Amino acid sequence: MAAGASKRVARVVRLAVAGAVVGVLLYLSPWGRAAEERFGLHWLFALRGPLPSPPGVVLVAIDKASSDRLGVPYDTTRWPRKLHARLVRGLGEAGARTVTFDLHFRKPRDSEDPELVAALRQAGNVVLLEFLDKDQPGALTQADRLLPVILQQRSPPAPAIAAAAAAYGPFTLPKVPDRVSRFWTFDENAGGVASLPLLTLLHFAAPALGDAAALRRGSAHPALSVDGVAGLRAVVEDRLAAQSGAPAAADRPLLESVRAALATPTSRYLNLYGPAQTIDTVPFAEALRLLETPAGHTRFAGKAVFVGVSSPVQWQLRDEFRTVYSDPETGMDLSGSEILASAFANLLDGNSLRPPDLSVVAMVMIAWSVLVALLVSVLRPWFALPLLGLLSVAYLYVAVQAFAAQYLWLPTVVPLLLLGPLLLLTAAFAQHRDARADLARIERTFGHYLPRPLVKRLVAEGHRPLQDRRRVFGVCLVTDAEGYTSVAEQTAPDDLVDLVNDYLAVVIGEIRRHGGEVSDIKGDSVMAFWASRDGDADIRERACNAGTDILAAIDRWNDANAYDVRLPTRIGVHCGDMVLATVGAADHYEQRAVGDIVNTTSRLEQLCKQLGTRMLLSAETVRGVDRLRARNVGQFTVKGRVAPVVVYEASAWADGAPSPAASDDDAFEAGRLAYERGDWERAAAAFRDALSGGRPDPVAAWYLDALAERQRADR
Repeated sequence: MAAGASKRVARVVRLAVAGAVVGVLLYLSPWGRAAEERFGLHWLFALRGPLPSPPGVVLVAIDKASSDRLGVPYDTTRWPRKLHARLVRGLGEAGARTVTFDLHFRKPRDSEDPELVAALRQAGNVVLLEFLDKDQPGALTQADRLLPVILQQRSPPAPAIAAAAAAYGPFTLPKVPDRVSRFWTFDENAGGVASLPLLTLLHFAAPALGDAAALRRGSAHPALSVDGVAGLRAVVEDRLAAQSGAPAAADRPLLESVRAALATPTSRYLNLYGPAQTIDTVPFAEALRLLETPAGHTRFAGKAVFVGVSSPVQWQLRDEFRTVYSDPETGMDLSGSEILASAFANLLDGNSLRPPDLSVVAMVMIAWSVLVALLVSVLRPWFALPLLGLLSVAYLYVAVQAFAAQYLWLPTVVPLLLLGPLLLLTAAFAQHRDARADLARIERTFGHYLPRPLVKRLVAEGHRPLQDRRRVFGVCLVTDAEGYTSVAEQTAPDDLVDLVNDYLAVVIGEIRRHGGEVSDIKGDSVMAFWASRDGDADIRERACNAGTDILAAIDRWNDANAYDVRLPTRIGVHCGDMVLATVGAADHYEQRAVGDIVNTTSRLEQLCKQLGTRMLLSAETVRGVDRLRARNVGQFTVKGRVAPVVVYEASAWADGAPSPAASDDDAFEAGRLAYERGDWERAAAAFRDALSGGRPDPVAAWYLDALAERQRADR
């Protein structure tokens, strides 16, 4: 029991360690990361569900309805800039904390710009989009033209507008591979300058930072880059650490958000709030109307307001992006303005998604591998599979809770779809391999005591007492060692065991070499059988060959054994219908060949002793076995049987003497036929002729003795 338990523990440990290593490597592989982002992230968003709109964010949407209501073309490049100036003034009066335009005022308009510039200067909190032109370089070699070389050329707003804005910056989105899942705090497409959502956050937090003028100069002119934020980080740290004149408690969370936003990594995963129109959205025309009312001031006061194209109608979007919340039925995607507002809200609330560190991934894979390894190693696969499903549901629940509450993005595809099934298959394979090894050991162990077919059937089907029987055609062979009783009397018991085992190894080895199965061993005697569905000559020939080879092998053993004994062997062979059955009672059963052929074979072996021969076979056995050299030695009525048996003697002779010459065989045959006719004088003369050559023929000698006994009885 202890050995079995330690073996199971070792298997669990090996499986868990291997699973953890494979899980980490799969997760770190490009394919694994892509699968987690493509499928795992989608599952987590779907199971978590949409979130409420972030309370500090409002999106003013430029849509077709507003264009129609305001009587302007639905083309933002052709909108009168006085409308944007009017919006900025209204938002300023309403107390909006920042205003961010997801629009590009690249070309100056001399007649319209002064009003917008004045509004921007008056507000002092407007952040503008800096456009990036994508140019294919012209002076490239032919080889370079095969590469996807794209230059990102920064294109700021018109000079007067840029100078009046609080800041301007780019907002490009990495697509992996065909959907948006991340944003940059420092835009890598623009050389690492601060992106639009980060600039919006910095100006949103300007009152808490305490130096809005310095912030403006550092963030917009020149643009704030990832290499130039050390001073700003120092300002944030000083404000957080100051003992006197510390910021109000309400400012501390905002400063913490700024510190986190300025830290690495510069690429953040979007924690999207929901499908299109989840962000609090007000159409542009409606916003202008609301700003003229007290309710509008309440709607926008203290908020970060984003202005850009957004519409509940897909075809009206100008810069739609596929996300996890894209609707496959309607084709509705998120607008760039909604993603911009979501990115800012992530920075403000500090709830952008956090992929786990490698240490966390390793711990997750180890814990998952241990649980799965325990499950699949203790239980059979068909029991482990449903429990593994329940365990996967539990893991997914934990992952969703961590995703919703802690914004922690735990791996799901690798452990649930790859590692779990892989460990299950590995454990099933190991259990199958161990089971086969156990069965092989059982077969080897019990094969020493039971026939191999029975062992295989017991292993495969189990034991069915008494009803386990098969009717077959069989050939039965019985051996017995001459002089064994005398040898046993003169040999110590321990030595006798070695001697018998050595002797039986020769006999059983030849039987199995010829395809026979040992049915019974009693002392020095062996019973074996060959079985088939019909009486074909093949199994009879194999049994006959086994008998002659046993005699030859025992002759060699007699000459070379280490015990200095001789055990000449007698063999009887007979064939016919028999039943292979389990016989016995109570708690003891044996697999035996049952039928008349068993008794007859045993009597033929005993007849060998009477006739002085080594191997006797029934006529039914030798029929059709053309290669066997045997002679008909007559009809004999064996003990326990009424009908006589026609008996043949195989060409194996006592003490290895050669077979008689052909003339001797003819004389013996003549004597046998005369004996069966009752012509005693002719029979006696023929048998004397068979013995006249000087060669021993114990059967002829037995007939002469039988005739002499008859003559004495007749007198």
